[in-house]
Amino acid sequence: MAKRRVVITGLGVIAPNGIGKEKFWENIKNGVSGISKITRFDASNYPTQIAGEVNDFDPHSFIPAKSLRRMHRSSQFAVAASKLAFKDSGLVMKSEDVEKIGVIMGTSIGGQGWLYKQHLNLLKDGYRKINPFSTIAVYPNACSTEVSIELGLKGPSETFSFGCSSCLSAVAFARHMINVDLADIMLVGGAEAPLESPIFAGLCASRNLSIKNDEPQKASRPFDKKRDGLVISEAAAVVVLEELGHALKRGAHIYSEIVGWGETCDAYHPIVPAPDVHQSARAIGLALKDAKCESGNIDYICAIGLSSPVTDIAETKAIKEVFKKQAYKIPISSIKSMVGQPFAAAGALQIVTSTLAIENNLIPPTINYEFPDSECDLDYTPNKSCSAKIDYVLTETFAFGGKNVVLIIKRYKSN
Repeated sequence: MAKRRVVITGLGVIAPNGIGKEKFWENIKNGVSGISKITRFDASNYPTQIAGEVNDFDPHSFIPAKSLRRMHRSSQFAVAASKLAFKDSGLVMKSEDVEKIGVIMGTSIGGQGWLYKQHLNLLKDGYRKINPFSTIAVYPNACSTEVSIELGLKGPSETFSFGCSSCLSAVAFARHMINVDLADIMLVGGAEAPLESPIFAGLCASRNLSIKNDEPQKASRPFDKKRDGLVISEAAAVVVLEELGHALKRGAHIYSEIVGWGETCDAYHPIVPAPDVHQSARAIGLALKDAKCESGNIDYICAIGLSSPVTDIAETKAIKEVFKKQAYKIPISSIKSMVGQPFAAAGALQIVTSTLAIENNLIPPTINYEFPDSECDLDYTPNKSCSAKIDYVLTETFAFGGKNVVLIIKRYKSN
């Protein structure tokens, strides 16, 4: 049997630089940063005092008060982004078979922040002061569970959890479910809310974060010679994946088509990428093969671009290994220069960006690119977006633990 084609028909975004696809894209294409001084807690004694906060998020606009009592902020983000994506898709629930609509969410940290706060309550006042919803609020599966409940979706409901690559693998798995007729529609995304003092302190102790506290909006600078580390953020993004025939039958707006996927593991180190970049390059090659796409057809690479001194070099080397001399001709950019690193939500934001880049024939910039690095010498679309005809986008995430995942997203064409 021929595989059923899978297209993207809805986008939902909760990001530090914009809620909703319109505001998010407007700020992404114009290079507007969402990084600022931390206000969620007192970070004055930490070496890093900056992050990407979503300061204009009102959960009551998306979720009933009764439900909010049991949700950590990460689950609130997941539900809100899902509702935005569902609305954007134009789907009408009463017209759909909810048993054929599933959910897969990616999250790395989940509700850990809730757990820390309840632990303080325990130490101060004993177990009677523990929130009774704690056991269901803190586990990583809470995000997908709450989305399924709030939208009444009775298809598969799952969680992927391995850093910023989580969502790209979730999309690949959801695509397979639609390919083989286990679902007609899948809501897939990532949600993270790691900006809690104990979590952030641990990240600071890892010494992987930027300490450019005096200029928050210039701190995340992927591929720039003066980059000094990641900028952590909170965010969520969800895309609606739909079987092509189903989308056409209801007259849906089709943003793009998922056509290729590749995944490998370095099996080298929990944080540092393998120096030989063979496995990350192999993931790119597998995605191209799955998409039946020649390397010369790639019009844009939506990079992971962590702003890490080591990882940015490794990503550049992997691109060169696959594309050879052509690597210098492919526009690349990293939206982390504007939104920071929201772990599992990162890949979801990249998919939204890749899709909107195709929709608008526009390559967003890598902002804060001021000082070229001889080891990062490709075209990173410095500081200003540029117009370009985009048919194929390669979206890549090389996560901690050496989890390398790559998607190929294509402009939808009927033939």
